Amino acid sequence: MKEELEVSFSSLEKLVSDSFSDMKNEPGSKDEIIDLWKNHILSFKSCMYNTSEKYNNKDLFKALTKALTFGK
Repeated sequence: MKEELEVSFSSLEKLVSDSFSDMKNEPGSKDEIIDLWKNHILSFKSCMYNTSEKYNNKDLFKALTKALTFGK
């Protein structure tokens, strides 16, 4: 799991960098790129919540939400 998360995070880092590069090179794409990020982050949050409900275990959801909100 750790290896898969590291590969996924590496992809996310590249996407973040590409997003900033695209917004710099095409300022008109800013809102579209921001909306893409927001929609996918909300989808991830929804997936985490629904999976937590499915397994009747909200520990991971709570920990990730706290980390994203408070950086802890």
